[in-house]
Amino acid sequence: EGLWIRPGEALDHFRAALRLRPDDAETELNLGNALGELGRPAEAADAFRAALRAQPTGPVPVRHRDHSDVQRRLA
Repeated sequence: EGLWIRPGEALDHFRAALRLRPDDAETELNLGNALGELGRPAEAADAFRAALRAQPTGPVPVRHRDHSDVQRRLA
């Protein structure tokens, strides 16, 4: 099971939230997870990198890097 029933709709909401708070690591991670659910690992990796830039040492980025295809792109 995926994280959301409609990850495509979630993308719009995450992107809107990022326009308001562009350095929000949690939102970047949620965006990355949704993109991963949609089979878009390159874009998901970009979102995860943005989350790591926003919060490089916090626990949030580490706990959400659970898509193996995205992890390979982050390496």
